[in-house]
Amino acid sequence: MIPFWISGRARCAGIAGAFALCLVGTTASAQSESAAARALFAEARKLMAAERYDEACPKFEESLRLDQGIGTQFNLAHCWEKQGRTASAWGMFLDVAAAARQAGQQQRETAARERANALEPKLTRLRVTLNDPARDTKVTRDGQDVGSAAWGTAVPVDPGDHVIHVTAPGKQEWSQDVKVPATARTFSVTVPSLEDAPVDKEPTAAKPKPEASSSDTVELSRDSGGSGGANVVALVAGGVGIAALATGTVFALQSHSDNTEALKLCRTPTDASNCQDPSELNRWRGLVGDAKRERNIAYVGFAVGSVGVVTAVILYATAASSGSSSQRGTALQLTPVLGSNDWGAALSGSF
Repeated sequence: MIPFWISGRARCAGIAGAFALCLVGTTASAQSESAAARALFAEARKLMAAERYDEACPKFEESLRLDQGIGTQFNLAHCWEKQGRTASAWGMFLDVAAAARQAGQQQRETAARERANALEPKLTRLRVTLNDPARDTKVTRDGQDVGSAAWGTAVPVDPGDHVIHVTAPGKQEWSQDVKVPATARTFSVTVPSLEDAPVDKEPTAAKPKPEASSSDTVELSRDSGGSGGANVVALVAGGVGIAALATGTVFALQSHSDNTEALKLCRTPTDASNCQDPSELNRWRGLVGDAKRERNIAYVGFAVGSVGVVTAVILYATAASSGSSSQRGTALQLTPVLGSNDWGAALSGSF
């Protein structure tokens, strides 16, 4: 059975003597909003009873916007939990408990706090860490400000897609899309030092160029030819390689961590016979599966990173050579290779 409370708004003023007058509502606008909130609440309750949570939750939200009621908050938290929005539901249940405590509604406070306590072990958390943040750095998650006090702290988030965006005066913007699954784990996003934003230079009067002989023309063509393009590609390949190596290292460490935690539960990485408790066995299986997946991603990162770094070195050395080699175009293609048992990358190109 779904708990159900409705709260109304009323103001009461005492009158001298033996009579009291309760004044409900003050304006026609307030009465209209209250009526709309009640209609939305009733319809949302019917949709939730039919397990149509994606339709019910927005109606609860609109009802709560029009009329702040503890009962509406409780039902919205229940609806969010059914949607899988565990962090939002957990926070709303705590808000209900606090409001009920202030109102002296002990039964409602107890119910809300029990629901919050049941959700807490299931929460997914996300930590945003900044390396050497610039002055006046601003961080947002899904458009909401993340204060500096919350940097480096694992905070509960709803499972799904999130966007981390970082800005600072005089720096280039940085953002990253993060997808967190519905699991009771903490995921981390590390924000690198922001690069300086390009400075716009004032245009200067063009100086007349001296006439160039035919030999000068050939030399200028060589200097601005293939070596410049090869240098750019070398930098790109090197950056991709370093990023891939860093990614492989992170997933390798996470795989080792999950495997170590699994060993604490069942002693051996491939045998679950020592797990006596079914919940412990399920956790062991989850950790082992995560460790294998993270290990495979680490292999791909190391492979792609190694290819990228080696390619950058080759391109840089090629760009330094002179003669006809500097006039040829440089093309590079890096393709990931995914098989049933093997992971890797294939590199093809011309120099």
